[in-house]
Amino acid sequence: MEKILVLLVLLAGCYSQPEDQTGRVFIFPRRSAVDYVRLTPSLNSTVNALKAITICQRFLSSDKDGQTLFSVATKCHHNSPLLYKYADRYEVYMRVTKDPLTFWGLPNNLNEWHSYCFTWESNTGLVQLWVNGVNSAKQMGYKGGSIEAAPSMILGQDQDSYGGGFAKKNAFVGHVTDVHVWDKVISDCDIRDFTEGSSFKPGNVINWHRLEFTMGGEVVLEDQQKCCEDE
Repeated sequence: MEKILVLLVLLAGCYSQPEDQTGRVFIFPRRSAVDYVRLTPSLNSTVNALKAITICQRFLSSDKDGQTLFSVATKCHHNSPLLYKYADRYEVYMRVTKDPLTFWGLPNNLNEWHSYCFTWESNTGLVQLWVNGVNSAKQMGYKGGSIEAAPSMILGQDQDSYGGGFAKKNAFVGHVTDVHVWDKVISDCDIRDFTEGSSFKPGNVINWHRLEFTMGGEVVLEDQQKCCEDE
């Protein structure tokens, strides 16, 4: 069964084509176990394990319950990592299932856009979050290991198995845009530039400006609305 699921994941990636999503946004309009966006990582990350990772995205939500921001699963481990949020805190599951790393005091207002970045590096095991340019204290995550090759990367759902195992209670409800993933810990200055919308080098694992993806359920991809300037 797992082999069939892996094949379906790979086939889905084969039929997607890279497109520039600048100015566009994924909308998850409901809490559901079938709404998701499956991102296709770069070829390099399907062959080589990752010893470090940075994940950045912008999101907006009006839901105060727990929900998934970004899920990475491999054939061996489903939390590699899982990025999760509540109305009052952020959580990271990095190869642990019972005791997540918990981050308090970062910007997390409902109905506001947030610029969110996660970093992890194998040699030290340190994990850090950045939200709207505010950085957390670093915490010890998964030291000395790697994120195995061919990771499954999902927006909107928590993967309890490789590419699947979704549950309604963990689903994301809201808007997501500007998703980038790197195979390294990018610099504080690069995170600042991402947060401010300045020029920065796009992700080399997931690149919003050259995005390959497939959608499931009722996810909508649309242009972000902008107010007209006064003439």
